[in-house]
Amino acid sequence: MSEGESDDDMSPSQPRNEIRVARPSWRSDELNKFITEVDSFVVKQLGANSRQLLKRVYGRTVESTVPIDLDPALPQWALKYES
Repeated sequence: MSEGESDDDMSPSQPRNEIRVARPSWRSDELNKFITEVDSFVVKQLGANSRQLLKRVYGRTVESTVPIDLDPALPQWALKYES
């Protein structure tokens, strides 16, 4: 999971090969797309070993603020709202 993501409620009927996560509200669509692209690249690079990874299923968006240690480090395009 990336910084700011949290485990969403896992239901007993949820497959064990995936994890449900919530996205923080401050992340821009561009940053979410970038994270998805990095995940896809990692899966391709791992090849057969990627079966060990849990599939990330995005559930809900959680209202939150940018963590103070990330705020100055992130470019403006990564933020949905000005911090």
